[in-house]
Amino acid sequence: MAIWTVHAPPDGDSRLDDAERAVFIRERISWMALLFGPLWILRHRLWRVLIGWLLAVAAIVTLGVQVNAIAGSVLFWLFWLWFAIVANDARRRTLERRGWDLVGLIHAGGHDEAERLYFNKVHEKAAPAWARVPEARAAGNVPAGPAPAGAADPAAARPVVPGGGALPPIVGFTETRP
Repeated sequence: MAIWTVHAPPDGDSRLDDAERAVFIRERISWMALLFGPLWILRHRLWRVLIGWLLAVAAIVTLGVQVNAIAGSVLFWLFWLWFAIVANDARRRTLERRGWDLVGLIHAGGHDEAERLYFNKVHEKAAPAWARVPEARAAGNVPAGPAPAGAADPAAARPVVPGGGALPPIVGFTETRP
C-alpha cells in the first residue's frame, strides 16, 4: 500500500471536472526517472527541474574531469539515484507552482485503486445531502439529531501544511476493503 497525492487543475469548472483531470502522484522513488532521467523530466514538462538537472550534471562532469574521474563517476551515479528519489516531489512542487491544488491523499495499492477510491469519494460528496445522510446515519457516522451548537468545524481540525494550507484527509486509510 502506498500514499498517492491528488492534484486538481487551477482552471476547473466544477469539482467533478477537476476530478476527471486530476493528477495522481505516488509517494515513492520514481523508477522511470531512474531509468530515463531527462526524458522523464521532459515528459512531465518540468522545465526548471531540467535546467537544474543539466547544470548539476555539467558541474559533476566538470569536477570529474578536473579532479578525479572515478570520484566524478561515483558522484554522478549518486546524483542520478538522489534525483530518482526526489523526482515525484519535484513534480508535486511544479504542479503547486503552476496553481494546481492538492485535493486529496489516497492510501491505495495501485493507480487504479487510488483513482477508484478518489472518484468514489468525489461522487459521494457531489451527491445531494439528503441522499448521503441516511447511509451515514445507518453506518453510525452522523448523529440522529442536529449538530450541537458548539460543534467544531471539521475543516478547522485538518492538519496544517507548512505552506499555509491544510491537508485533506487520507482516503482509504481507515476504510475496510472488500
